[in-house]
Amino acid sequence: MSVLTTTPLDQIEERHLSALIDDKLQESQDLEFKRDIIGKDDRAKREFLKDVSGFANTAGGHLVIGLAEFEGVAATLHGITGTSADDEIRRLNSIIESGIEPRLVGLNIRPVPLSAGGYALVIRIPASWNPPHRVTFGGWNKYFARNSGGGYELSVEQLRAVFLGGAELERRHVEFRMERLARLEAGERGPLLGGRGKLLIHLVPLTRAAAAFDLSQCARSLGTFLPPGHRPGGLDYRHNLDGFLVQQAAGDGVTSGPYTQIFRDGRIEMAGTGYCWQENNQPGSSRIITLGAQLNIDLLAGVAGAVTASTKVGAAPPFAVMVSFVGEAGSVMLTDPYQHGWGLKPLDRNALLFDPVIVESPDLREGWQTVVKPILDSLWNAFGFERCSTLFDENGGWRGIPTSWR
Repeated sequence: MSVLTTTPLDQIEERHLSALIDDKLQESQDLEFKRDIIGKDDRAKREFLKDVSGFANTAGGHLVIGLAEFEGVAATLHGITGTSADDEIRRLNSIIESGIEPRLVGLNIRPVPLSAGGYALVIRIPASWNPPHRVTFGGWNKYFARNSGGGYELSVEQLRAVFLGGAELERRHVEFRMERLARLEAGERGPLLGGRGKLLIHLVPLTRAAAAFDLSQCARSLGTFLPPGHRPGGLDYRHNLDGFLVQQAAGDGVTSGPYTQIFRDGRIEMAGTGYCWQENNQPGSSRIITLGAQLNIDLLAGVAGAVTASTKVGAAPPFAVMVSFVGEAGSVMLTDPYQHGWGLKPLDRNALLFDPVIVESPDLREGWQTVVKPILDSLWNAFGFERCSTLFDENGGWRGIPTSWR
């Protein structure tokens, strides 16, 4: 295992590249070196795409540009000059985006300044969660993988195995979600998640973890693992069979309400409750109200919290985020705290299981909420609305949380 594998990409420096040389690292299934930048001719671009897609279709890895090899062993650093790092990264990303199908998720490129001048580029390619990827540039229609000798074209039998492997990975993610929902429905966490109307957020790292994550630091960072809709007050926490559990403390050692379960493989389950209530201010009313403002706010905060929590224990993006809402058929959703609610459309089922979205970076910058927009639109659709118009404008841009919701 190289130092690149164990170092966060944004922390890789020249000393890490020098360590590859000092350690006489050999090119391998997950590591390759190139002395010079990728040429602008079609042949050079195809070779580059072959390498990138091969990493993604196999186990992921690193491609280092600006590091020469001798007989496959890391030899010397050769700084890239003559073009800015930003321009070169944009060019490479453009080649990848236009030359590989389906689109690669989670690929990142880091420029590393060199003391002798120029820079090197470290390209981190995760093992794909939806392989295989084919190279379509320049008339090609080819699939590649890697072994210790480098890249090679997949045979029909090998291609079939990669297809089945991707389908199996997706199936496992779906089964994880359904199993957790079934356990909740069966009352496994009944005392922990009482109340009507439950929000569940499942986050799954799409890169394949080689080993269990170290959860020993969780107790020192409880603020990272706050469950959606947690109330001010204490938190109860403990290691358990699945990994590490953080939950709302109700006093005297009794716990109830929202929780966060961190699994040993980096998966996260967050759950909040109390989003549905029986209307009691109207004589004879039996209407069930879903608190739309709180549900939307907690959904967004929960997704952001799950991403942060997973990276805290060492998982790497991209992540699949799956959101479910177990409500009550017949309830209506108030989208404003001052809204009376008559004439709203009732929910026609108890459980809403939204399609997954992909979070490609743990850096949740301003406007990141657009990633979750398909889920929020579907939630509002389920209650009879055209879209989530309060949080997003007509062009899909993020408006922000309205003052009336706070």
